[in-house]
Amino acid sequence: AYPQLSQAAKRDLTSLSQNHRIDWRALLRMAHLHGMMPLLYKTLSSVCPDAVPNPILTELKTFYTLNGLRNQALTQELFRLLDLLSSSGIPAIPFKGPILAVTSYGSLSLRQFSDLDILIHPKDFVESRDLLLSNRYGRALPMYGMRDIETEELAWMKAKGEYPLVHTNGQFVIDLHDRLIAGEFPLLSANFNIFWERLSPISILSNQVQSFCVEDLLLYICIHGSKDLWRKLSWVCDVSTLINTHPHLNWD
Repeated sequence: AYPQLSQAAKRDLTSLSQNHRIDWRALLRMAHLHGMMPLLYKTLSSVCPDAVPNPILTELKTFYTLNGLRNQALTQELFRLLDLLSSSGIPAIPFKGPILAVTSYGSLSLRQFSDLDILIHPKDFVESRDLLLSNRYGRALPMYGMRDIETEELAWMKAKGEYPLVHTNGQFVIDLHDRLIAGEFPLLSANFNIFWERLSPISILSNQVQSFCVEDLLLYICIHGSKDLWRKLSWVCDVSTLINTHPHLNWD
């Protein structure tokens, strides 16, 4: 579960919110940009709700509620996709998104995510894309004006190691991967079978899925944050919270 703040941290936060002039609108904009809205609401509402203007706290609560509902919908769609792939004999590993939310924070509501990431064995990559294209998904790649879209898409998939698709409802985006880090750091991409042999069960919404063990997940989110220069505070929180939530990590 999401770690509890120390008493000293609670006192510091209460003092900061009460004794300093805070531009609450600017704070909300920054929190949204950095993917921190759910954590900001959780912290302020539990530590110093009286110090937060009611409209701000209400807006945070509304976002928190809607984020939780959206994340539940995305997670249900993830279950459907995993069943679809499994029924076609395609091994798949979900990661990030709802997996990271539950593994790090113990809750789907405490993390902002907008898409679903699924790792596929390279030999099943094209078949998986075709399967999703025939089951409620469409192309998301900008291949405008190309005479041979299939050739261009296959070239993109080979170069980048990923393929984005968008649901026909326009709300769900899926990123299929045949390697991690979008092909930018090929030397850091482990073989699919290595991950597959170390999978761990994760319980989400009364369902159980298999995903990266905590050690593999920690390495991945560190590499992911580094390649994008840690431009979102939420990525730092993911690392910190994952470590705090799993005190018995195999550091060796």
